[in-house]
Amino acid sequence: MSKSVSDSQSDTVTRRQYVEACSQQLLMDPDCEWGDLLSAAPRTLACLGQAFVAATSNAANASVQLEKTGPLQYTSLRANLQHCADLGQEAFLEAEGRMKKLQLVAEIVNSSDGAVSVAE
Repeated sequence: MSKSVSDSQSDTVTRRQYVEACSQQLLMDPDCEWGDLLSAAPRTLACLGQAFVAATSNAANASVQLEKTGPLQYTSLRANLQHCADLGQEAFLEAEGRMKKLQLVAEIVNSSDGAVSVAE
């Protein structure tokens, strides 16, 4: 059992390193389209809202045929829609927490005792 925990931890570290490397490469790219990056969040929130609304529909009572190796966990369309929307909500809450930490660090760095001094 501990082997699977260490395997998942190494997968997480590997994924984290990959994401950081991609982020650094993307941010340093002079052709980076910031508008596309910034508009992804509102579009994603709209999709999450649609998933929550769709999960309340009577049409969501349908059953789905799943492949054994597929990403969906439930045989109910409603449960899968709710699960996907919940995952998205968790991701946004995690991002919010990270952005709050970044804001605190920026405030500390920019404070009168911080590393950044403003020349007048």
